[in-house]
Amino acid sequence: EMFGLNALEEMKESGFKPLFEDIYSLVDIKAWQSLRPSNEDKQTYGLIVDPGKFEITYKDQGTLSLGNNIPFHLIARLAKRPNIFIDFETLKRDVWKDDYTDDNTISRAVRNLRKKLNDYGYTGISLETKRNYARLDFS
Repeated sequence: EMFGLNALEEMKESGFKPLFEDIYSLVDIKAWQSLRPSNEDKQTYGLIVDPGKFEITYKDQGTLSLGNNIPFHLIARLAKRPNIFIDFETLKRDVWKDDYTDDNTISRAVRNLRKKLNDYGYTGISLETKRNYARLDFS
């Protein structure tokens, strides 16, 4: 489900066999991912997230290099579900890779990233928090 409706069929067609009915090992999933077209330059609402260069480009408003750090991984994660609030617990696991990060740390990271986007001059894209949830919003 994480990779879309056709993911299981694509894996079967690529020669991977499920451990049980439609259950694959992590090793097989990673191998299958490496065979798929590059995730580089994934575009969402005009936002291009480049995991190879750790930078983002929004429409024709230029490219912002964030580096291999929390702000990049945060915007990349939020861009997977644009305009949808993601709970802090999910962000802790996916961005910070733990369950113990303080909620204030996440709120601060969202504020800092919002400031970077604003300072760079991006318009039409914003970050919002609401009661332990965050979202990337396109207007």
